Amino acid sequence: MAISFVQHKGAAAGPTPGTTVNLTFNSTTISANSIIVMVSTFGGTTSVTDNKGNTYVKVGTVTEIFTSKILDVWYSSGITGGASHQVTFVQATNAGYELVIEEYSGLIPTTAYDVRVSATGTATTANTGTSASTTSANELIWSGISVYGSQSDLNDLITSAGVGYSNFGAAGSGSTIICKESKFVSAISTYNATYSISAPAGFGPNSPNWAAILITFKAPTTQILSATSVGIASMTNIKARFLTLAATVIGVVAITNRQFFYRTLAAAVTGVALIGKQISKTLAAIAAGLVFMLPNKRERDLSNKGRIKDIE
Repeated sequence: MAISFVQHKGAAAGPTPGTTVNLTFNSTTISANSIIVMVSTFGGTTSVTDNKGNTYVKVGTVTEIFTSKILDVWYSSGITGGASHQVTFVQATNAGYELVIEEYSGLIPTTAYDVRVSATGTATTANTGTSASTTSANELIWSGISVYGSQSDLNDLITSAGVGYSNFGAAGSGSTIICKESKFVSAISTYNATYSISAPAGFGPNSPNWAAILITFKAPTTQILSATSVGIASMTNIKARFLTLAATVIGVVAITNRQFFYRTLAAAVTGVALIGKQISKTLAAIAAGLVFMLPNKRERDLSNKGRIKDIE
């Protein structure tokens, strides 16, 4: 399944009554998708949770130099989704925040995070720096930035994604705005992200000050099996292809028939040397902690009369 952007929501506020902040997606989230959370706060975020019981991992942090505001990125992959999906973060202080939450589909359900790079600066062209090489071809290249500027010019600081990027989103309050952008790639390489920051007259000697980060997330790898990839000259028919691929998957030289395949595969899965013809009963016995489960008398009688056959 290809990587896709699903939805985005942003929020921001000045000093808050407490350190816990909630934000709910506008649309129902889908189970097995991924959520990325970007938060800019003074003191950083101590945790991110949600009302669906998903676990979030912090995969990046960078500090804007002038204000010392901390930009944190968290993610959860292979989520449990649903309606009224609310994300909660806890900040170290209650001095205000900027928050973006978004949903993607098509990422690895566990350990999707791959590589990251970050940078800080004052130039009107912000650049995350170039990442280390990604480890898989199909990846989500995701970037975020926090920019300090005067409040009157806040909404004009960054208005669109950088070159080659899309899925732009932003949230701002006080004199800080955070923005994000992303793209999907199909080649192992190094990547960077850029942002064009407007600096109108009277912008001030201490701005723009920015902190930017780029993080990559992996999609599942699809393995195409063929005669060449499994090391044989050709596959002459469907049966031969099935048996040859099955042999390759379970690590044996060859499988001569379907019955042997099922027996050998079941043995490989359960860690025994070989499973006899009573496959389902042997698996049930293993699950129950027994050595082998014999058929009961009625089943033996039916089998002897030819009314029950072994799996072929």
